[in-house]
Amino acid sequence: MPHRVLVVDDEEPIRALIRDHLSGRGYVVGTAADGVRGIEAFEEGKPHLVVIDFLLPKKNGFAVAEAIRSSEHGARTQLVMMSGVFKNPKTAVEAREKYQVIEFLGKPIDLEHLGRLVDDALSLIPEDDECPEFGDKVERAASEAGVGTATLSDTGAILTGGSRPFPPLPADGSLEDVPVALVLSTARYDRLTGMIDLTDQGVHRRVYLLGGQPVFMQSNADGENVGALLLRRGRITEPDFERCLTFMKSQKKTLQQALLELKLATDQELATAYKLLAGQLLPMAVGMGQGTFHWRETDAFVGRVPEGQFDAVKVIFDGIKRYVHPPQIIRFFTGREDEPLRRSPEFDRMLPAFRRSFSADNVAALIDDRATYKSITRARAEEAATIAPQLFAMLTTGMCILPDAASSSQAPTTRSTSGEFNLSFADGMSRSTSSSRFGSVVTESPGTAEDRKARARVNQAYDDYMSRNFFETFDLPTGGDVPEERLRSAYFSLAKQWHEDAFVGLDLGMSKPKLDELFARIKEAYDTLTSPEKRGEYLVYLERQRRGLPTDIHEIFKAEQTFDEALVHLKRRDLSGAMSLIEKAIELNPGEAIFFAYKGWVTFLADKDAVDDAVNLIRRAVAEQENLPMGYQFLGQIGAAVGDMNDARKWFNKCLEYDPNNIEAARGIRMINSRDTKKPDSKSGIGGVFNRLRKK
Repeated sequence: MPHRVLVVDDEEPIRALIRDHLSGRGYVVGTAADGVRGIEAFEEGKPHLVVIDFLLPKKNGFAVAEAIRSSEHGARTQLVMMSGVFKNPKTAVEAREKYQVIEFLGKPIDLEHLGRLVDDALSLIPEDDECPEFGDKVERAASEAGVGTATLSDTGAILTGGSRPFPPLPADGSLEDVPVALVLSTARYDRLTGMIDLTDQGVHRRVYLLGGQPVFMQSNADGENVGALLLRRGRITEPDFERCLTFMKSQKKTLQQALLELKLATDQELATAYKLLAGQLLPMAVGMGQGTFHWRETDAFVGRVPEGQFDAVKVIFDGIKRYVHPPQIIRFFTGREDEPLRRSPEFDRMLPAFRRSFSADNVAALIDDRATYKSITRARAEEAATIAPQLFAMLTTGMCILPDAASSSQAPTTRSTSGEFNLSFADGMSRSTSSSRFGSVVTESPGTAEDRKARARVNQAYDDYMSRNFFETFDLPTGGDVPEERLRSAYFSLAKQWHEDAFVGLDLGMSKPKLDELFARIKEAYDTLTSPEKRGEYLVYLERQRRGLPTDIHEIFKAEQTFDEALVHLKRRDLSGAMSLIEKAIELNPGEAIFFAYKGWVTFLADKDAVDDAVNLIRRAVAEQENLPMGYQFLGQIGAAVGDMNDARKWFNKCLEYDPNNIEAARGIRMINSRDTKKPDSKSGIGGVFNRLRKK
């Protein structure tokens, strides 16, 4: 007798689709619509292989797998798990390690891949003569009567496929042939999880990707490690950094281990610093014009590296805008200058992000499936320096079809006899695009009454949930306790309502991207609240939002970069340039205490009579961040400069409490000890002014 396969999924079209496909491959297939019925069907039918959806009513996929493995005849049963909701590699790892699941598949299901997987899994298991009854008898009877069965045409959204804006990512390649932006875009498009190694003349950078999104980055280049970042931000001193490097070499430790063992940073401080550093380095990596890349698909790093929330599209656009140089762009377009730039299915989805990054006179409206790189840059030759990077960005991110990829993709654009373009969208939708001198006008099919009802539901839910914070998403008090069971139950309920599987067979039209974004936000809220680290960071985000401080990580990075530039000007004694940049950094991120400390110090250096203003600024900084040694150093130096040695001693000692290796504070203490000076009169002179400020 043929092998028996059980399919457990609560979506009838998916059960029918998998059943019909596997039946066509010669298997006896039964089905069950929930976890409890799935366990019963397994006991009844003793199938050789079970395909289990993770998110099931009554009992979830793990509970079904555990029941099967606990059964006396379930040890040899092959298990395949699938989910359109839980795509975190951690879930897949747990499924493989705890329940010996042979593969964890994402939805939409690739039926051919599933068929090959079942063939391989059952090839070594002998058939038997048993023919037990199993599966959902009511559903199978209806199927045999021709009632309620799904056809390929009305469940096409379940299948993978559609046009690609570029070829799949190769395992290795040259960055001259495949730019970093294209490598990252391909990984984003295919939602890949793994590591990309970028190497150029001894410089090695590694980008970690989770579901296509960059989550972390490491580099061996000078100035691109976490110690250098902590040094730039005033969290550690130069002597500490040198001591850390010496300790690393002598003890053969990593930089992170050295920082922790020398007590120069805590785990939390390092995690935050790593995320800041990754956010700064990722756009820089996009600008690598030479070298090689190596791609390795793996989820082994999950849980071992800090996970930052980086928008892949914004990283790529920012990197192109700031770090990709003209020679790289010219080399990329060589041989493609006269090819028409054609809009891909990604164009409309990515256009808002593109406009935010290239807001000044962007050229998106010029992409009409006829214009070329040469025609656009020649027509606006005076602006070519800003236009060329935009065209490079649109091609490498997949907004436009790459000329040399068009032949390998599945007919992304075909011209009809009526002069319209019919675009086959990867999300299963079909839209008509009419070309005119005003650009392309996208229209949406009216759809059935059920389609329109579904679109209205999605639009209303989108407006509602996108305006809520993560706690409010699950009807929890903001900042309060997070009851695990209640949160999980609420998430499962929302997932069942707003995952794409709930709209199988419906044409959502232009509401489909909203549904994707809505579910992504629900999942992000769940992931954030179930992780103590992420929940803590999110509470900081909400507090910054309440105080009117910047919450966009890119704005914070920009403030850091501006502040670093200010320090360069300060070393050159360009006080005016330093002050201008410090004030710009404060405008971008007014919540960073060290910015105000340096503003006070530069104020004093520029005008020795501005003691009041300088001291007030620095005292504000140390009030906001008590462990700010640089602030106490500046107060000590100002005290010494105005002759108030007792106060100077106090502040230098305070500085050394937090930074025992602070050279300036130690030098100040030695200078004070070497002088037998009397304390200035507190009622007169500059010293008196300083004392009055100190007592406030």
